[in-house]
Amino acid sequence: KGGDARQAYTLIAPFTDARPKDANGWRLRAAAADALGDKAEAMRCFSAALEAGDIKAAAPLGKLRQDACDWAGAAVAYERALPVDPTNALLHGSLGKVYAKLGRTREAILRYAHAIQLDPTLGRLHAAFGLALQGVGRYEEAAKAYGDALTADDGDVDSADILNNLANVRLAQGRPRLAQAIYRELIERHPYYVVGRRNLCLATAYDDAVSSAELAKVCRDAVQDFPVCRRRPALPDASGRPLR
Repeated sequence: KGGDARQAYTLIAPFTDARPKDANGWRLRAAAADALGDKAEAMRCFSAALEAGDIKAAAPLGKLRQDACDWAGAAVAYERALPVDPTNALLHGSLGKVYAKLGRTREAILRYAHAIQLDPTLGRLHAAFGLALQGVGRYEEAAKAYGDALTADDGDVDSADILNNLANVRLAQGRPRLAQAIYRELIERHPYYVVGRRNLCLATAYDDAVSSAELAKVCRDAVQDFPVCRRRPALPDASGRPLR
């Protein structure tokens, strides 16, 4: 409780070694290891807690495996955690993300949809839902999900990525004018977002109503309007001295 993770780990480690069936001890040891930044040890201890019967260790174990890009292991852990906390929207969303990484897109979509039913205010869930729908060509549903992400109450979304994805959806639908309008909004709100500038040029090129001269102007403006970072100060004269 005093916040000394090293001392906590030192005290609890011999206890768990002596009593390997004590699930609570393993969970405390895992928490201390995690606080110390030893993710491998934290995973090992959470796994031991889970095997000793502490099902509450499944969710943090899943998060650690997810952070380590062990998608299959994270899926197993999250699936074990869900019966304990079935109304946790973020837990369903995390499992959806893991399923998406594993290529289990249909299951990911279902998991995201359920998570949003549980808590429709979480913008990150709508954004992830939109990306999964976009990946299987369900463009209008994806556009709605991106719109919901932008208007969600939690403010925990990257509007640049969402606007870019929304514009990409409109372009994939064969609506380059609408895509251009969204890209322009993106550039206005996030002038340093280079991908949006590139995609605006691409969407303009797909617009049959745009002349070659107009396209060239859009592409020139995309470069000329780009904010220039402050120049770095000149390096001191190093002539005659070895570089270090």
